[in-house]
Amino acid sequence: MKQNETYRITVEKRHSSLHTKDIISNIADSLSNKVSLENSDWEIIVQILRNKTGVSVIPPDTILSVDREKRVELD
Repeated sequence: MKQNETYRITVEKRHSSLHTKDIISNIADSLSNKVSLENSDWEIIVQILRNKTGVSVIPPDTILSVDREKRVELD
């Protein structure tokens, strides 16, 4: 991530006692970039299912939206 780029952190968790705010704080504390919740250059997605964790750092326009794809098919 370049210094002038922004990010957003999204946490999706199931069956985990970890707190979303703690996860976001731990990640954000290690980054000097600015946060943009509405128009970020990068999306940091943290997915937690019990004791398994997945992390993605991707541009927001590459996130698959099933609902969006269904609407495109209907048009």
